[in-house]
Amino acid sequence: MLIIFNVIEYAADFIEFFIIYSVLYLLFRKSRKRKWTGWEILFSFMGSILIMFCNYISTLSTLTMAMFVAYTWGTSNFLYSKSKVDIFSVICFYSLCVGMFDFFVLTVASTLFKSQEIFLAIVNRSQWIRIIYIICVKGIWIGVYLKIKGKLYNLSLKKNYTYTVFIISCLGYIGFVYLYNKTITGFVSEMSERWIVFIGIISFLLFFSYSLFRYKEEKMRFEMINMRNELLEKNYQSLSKMYEQNAKLFHDLNNHLNVLYQLLNNNAIAESKQYITNISEPIRNLSSYQWTGMEIVDVIINSKLAKAKELHIEMEINVEFPYNTNIMEHDLGVILINLLDNAIEATENLKENKIINLTIRKINYFMIIQVSNPVFEKISFIKRPKTTKDNKLLHGWGLSSVESSVEKYNGTVKYDNSDGLFTATVMLFYKK
Repeated sequence: MLIIFNVIEYAADFIEFFIIYSVLYLLFRKSRKRKWTGWEILFSFMGSILIMFCNYISTLSTLTMAMFVAYTWGTSNFLYSKSKVDIFSVICFYSLCVGMFDFFVLTVASTLFKSQEIFLAIVNRSQWIRIIYIICVKGIWIGVYLKIKGKLYNLSLKKNYTYTVFIISCLGYIGFVYLYNKTITGFVSEMSERWIVFIGIISFLLFFSYSLFRYKEEKMRFEMINMRNELLEKNYQSLSKMYEQNAKLFHDLNNHLNVLYQLLNNNAIAESKQYITNISEPIRNLSSYQWTGMEIVDVIINSKLAKAKELHIEMEINVEFPYNTNIMEHDLGVILINLLDNAIEATENLKENKIINLTIRKINYFMIIQVSNPVFEKISFIKRPKTTKDNKLLHGWGLSSVESSVEKYNGTVKYDNSDGLFTATVMLFYKK
């Protein structure tokens, strides 16, 4: 009979381990560094043995949860090259959810039967009611995982999310340990209500954090759309102006030919060349240089180059662009628009040394984008420079948009202010 109890206990521990490894795979599969697909099963078997040993010492204890988190975190770092904080945050939150759910069902069942003996029987490892409890709880847990599996596959876990989850998990653990000790030392019928309140608070914090991040993302998306529309409008106006100038040129072609004929007839070679240069200016402006071969990116660079020229700012552009990468034009556009706009805005009011440098280089499987501009005073910042515009709510999202795009490719953004130059350097990892 004891063998049956141990087998079911082991199966329950295996399910918990296998689900967390499956969740980690769904979230971090792109960062996996081990090809063999059997690691999760092997680690689940080994972890279940470890938890069985901990349960012999103390069933449903905080020691067991701590060992679960530590073991899973260590083995997951072996499987994935993702940030250790990201992995730890997911594992902590999962462990907290498992613990809360287990004790919630435990206290509710004991309250419904109005018997502390039920509670003690479930905690006891050699009671049939514990087996029924395990089968019900783990069955529900499997159902929840299968229900959210598809959403986890499409979930993009950003750094802000993981840090928030980590903080909520830490706060949750404090509350969990407090309620756990209260439940173990002296079970009362009000414990189920306390667990409900506790779970409600954790759920509210998660919902509030999620809503806040969604609001910020929607705000950034709205601003990106506005920037794109503004860029298209400027390009349209610029093209319309060029075509209008070109139309006038062709309309006056006969007059221009007569002028050229007279100049050449009088051997005024230099004047003829200058005249040709003047009347061909609209045609030269109409042809844009191809920097990268990506239409949207080239339009952005050319439009910013034209804007800089209007403001008497010199732009030095050096591009060595990798082809056939997985980096989307939209993400490159967001990065270039924001960095170049910031550089132009910072350089516009300078009286001298109005030069902006744009460099795009490929190094192995990394794309480096660097934008630098002169500054007349040193800018102090910790993570990123703050906006200098009056409305802090409506402005200051540009660099956040850049960082959001960079995160998609496991890249980095670094800012430097030295030797009279402010430099923003973006590094993107790409795949062919």
